[in-house]
Amino acid sequence: MRMIRAFCAGMVLALCVAAAAVAGGQFFVGSAADIAGIKASLPAGDGASGIHVDGNFALLQMYDQHVSWPSVYRRVSGEHWKLLVPGGGVMGISQMTHGGVPAAIAHKICSGWPTDYTPCGNF
Repeated sequence: MRMIRAFCAGMVLALCVAAAAVAGGQFFVGSAADIAGIKASLPAGDGASGIHVDGNFALLQMYDQHVSWPSVYRRVSGEHWKLLVPGGGVMGISQMTHGGVPAAIAHKICSGWPTDYTPCGNF
């Protein structure tokens, strides 16, 4: 019985630590319809481990079976999205604005990511 209690206590602690790590920022920010539309627009074999949406722009932390990278998508119409700024490494505000993202929106979609996970680095 002691082992079961110790195991349960350990699991509760692990869940609390994981929740605290995510509490510093959110991986998915935006409406469920926007998140689903963006995911549906990704190339086959690619996924998104984080998406921040603001209006018609979204910053994604994308991945495939080998690597991950940031990219910016723009709403084409309704819930249809298109790649606007492909990324590699860390996505910078200037890279986004040169790609057509308004500076205020670039700052918003870079905000709120966990500090050890942000695709924007220190902006």
